[in-house]
Amino acid sequence: MLIYLYEYKMRGYVILNNDPIIDFQGYKIQNLEYTHDKKNLSKYEDGFNLNPKVGIDEKLKHGIVTLSVTLRPNHSELGIKIEISGEFNISNSLDSKDKIARALFVNGTAIMFPYVRSIISMISGLDSSNTILLPTINTMDLYKDKNEHK
Repeated sequence: MLIYLYEYKMRGYVILNNDPIIDFQGYKIQNLEYTHDKKNLSKYEDGFNLNPKVGIDEKLKHGIVTLSVTLRPNHSELGIKIEISGEFNISNSLDSKDKIARALFVNGTAIMFPYVRSIISMISGLDSSNTILLPTINTMDLYKDKNEHK
């Protein structure tokens, strides 16, 4: 998946550069828990919780985005935890850790969250006819909220 840098113009978007600012290389499921066990449910917070984390290598060429999601819908007897990590190549046009971290946090989360949604839907659909479908998220708002609470 490619993310491009855009510049606003009155009549639409103009591509400034054909190189993606981050280039998604794939993801791996690091952890997946699905439980109805009442003893284990005490570890699950009620509702939906998303915690994105970003890592960058020393040369500023590669990044990792890790999404951790905990879900316990409406005090139900169901708990889901998933953690996935995605790898990204970073464009030379991003020349600072702050710019890279923002691109990975906002765009990397937006790229990877649909995989989390899909995995949770598939797993919950195998267990019950009540498939769980997570809502979409606004990653820009998520980034703003994270920075406001620093």
